[in-house]
Amino acid sequence: MSFAHHTLGLAKPRQIATDDRVSGAFNRATTEAAARWIVRLCQEKDEWWPFRLAEIQTFYAQHGGIGKLDLTNLVDAGWLTEEQGEYCISAAFVKVCFKYFPLSQVAQAV
Repeated sequence: MSFAHHTLGLAKPRQIATDDRVSGAFNRATTEAAARWIVRLCQEKDEWWPFRLAEIQTFYAQHGGIGKLDLTNLVDAGWLTEEQGEYCISAAFVKVCFKYFPLSQVAQAV
């Protein structure tokens, strides 16, 4: 069963802010930046779907990102899982993103 079937009750990608503020949610600025880009990709899909490394790197580059995103720390910490080249987002990842980067109630209503 895919992660999408387990998202009932979790924040939607559109409910998470993706500005460049630093919160310390993921202990490293580069890890936090990668997390924000994953949220942005999922906002485009309007759901927490699995993705491939090439997909997130292309998305990052198309939106002005320089270099490559490093997902290693997110995988090592269990925020993401990787299997056969596909990355899946954990429920814990969604919860921490929403806790540290929630949109205001006004922004969510728009």
